[in-house]
Amino acid sequence: SLQYDQEAVQLFESRAVDANGVARGGAYQSLGNSLNWVSRNDEAERYLRKPIVEFERAVGADHPLANDGRRELGSFLGWIGRREESKDTLEGALRSQIRRRGEDDPQLTSIIRLDLGRVLMMRGEYAEAESQLQHVIKTWKVSGQPTNAPTMHLARIHTEQGRFDVVMQELEDI
Repeated sequence: SLQYDQEAVQLFESRAVDANGVARGGAYQSLGNSLNWVSRNDEAERYLRKPIVEFERAVGADHPLANDGRRELGSFLGWIGRREESKDTLEGALRSQIRRRGEDDPQLTSIIRLDLGRVLMMRGEYAEAESQLQHVIKTWKVSGQPTNAPTMHLARIHTEQGRFDVVMQELEDI
């Protein structure tokens, strides 16, 4: 994957192929993720920032592609321990996506909420994390999507709080 992503980026950066901002953004995002998977974090961050610029220019700052680019970057920053920046990035993506799709969008809005809830949990901000995760669970139940991921994060929060009776109920509901 890394090799193919690098080749794709090299092709349009060398102008061997013509690519619009959406195509460039997608290739940068894919390369950033591949670099993340092999723990080349400095390079990964550089390439995960590029799609946001490309998408904003091509389709606008509130477009789901730009918001997903911010989500990818925010999630990455959370995993490498830069949780304040992660939180800020994800909150910005969430505000933008809510403007675009509304509070209860079961697609990208909920995915951003899920990532934000995870980062808030890692920061020890349990009440806000729980609020975000509960919103995802409610939205996904209405839309018929499985709620395993947000429920597991919620159970982890409740485990850390010593609320084992709640955890048992949550895990039984999966």
